[in-house]
Amino acid sequence: MSESSPYTEACQRADRLLFKLRDDAYIRRAMNGSIAGKFTATALYVHRRALHRVPTVLRLYEQCASIAVGRPGEWSVVKLRHRGRGVSWLDYPEFDTDPHPRLAASYAGDLKSLKSSFTSYADSTNRPLLHRKHEFLAGDDPDASKYRRLTDAEVRAGLYESPHLIGTEDGWERELVRCERELRGHRLVRRTTST
Repeated sequence: MSESSPYTEACQRADRLLFKLRDDAYIRRAMNGSIAGKFTATALYVHRRALHRVPTVLRLYEQCASIAVGRPGEWSVVKLRHRGRGVSWLDYPEFDTDPHPRLAASYAGDLKSLKSSFTSYADSTNRPLLHRKHEFLAGDDPDASKYRRLTDAEVRAGLYESPHLIGTEDGWERELVRCERELRGHRLVRRTTST
């Protein structure tokens, strides 16, 4: 019996990994065990600079989607669904500078139908925004501790008591007013009242 070459072995391993992309339970376990990204009931959300830290099968998932439906040039966070196969690339242009960046655009692709869609929020007056930015990164990202401190301060101030209210600019602003807080960069402070 002849030994298989390293190339043949690599091809066989690649085939096995590609086959695992079809297994929802395997994908879900990989997402749940990832050291980077925010795992939710439906998906894993990962910042662009942390994507290299997720398990190989998830990087392959994102790469296959980018080949199948194209990947936009501008994006900050990728959303990988764990049921079915769909990917969304979300553009938060001020992710690093805005404590709660606003969504500028979303490009989504379905790997089963190979259909894609684009949504722009450029003209929206009440854009979706992000909270808990540290969760989208790997824990050792240089900015993660700064983002985590902000989240902890917002939790202590009561700003996350009604999560369904804070997903948009208007709802978030109302909660800031209710809790008598405002943001100065990535710091939460008591709201100053003008007299």
